[in-house]
Amino acid sequence: MDETILPHDTRDPGRQVFDITDDEIKEWVDALLAKTDNVVLLFDCCHSASATRQVGAPTVPTAART
Repeated sequence: MDETILPHDTRDPGRQVFDITDDEIKEWVDALLAKTDNVVLLFDCCHSASATRQVGAPTVPTAART
């Protein structure tokens, strides 16, 4: 099942779909990771689910975020 993000201009009058799938984001990140270890993704979303969070990835305690 694909998950998508919907850019502001995700639909046009011709009813074309411009959603960005999680698979597309993975391809872009993989291409970047082939060139550098420094990749940052910033999602300004009301609900981004897990975005690219990995199980077991280091987290910042809530108290340290303030």
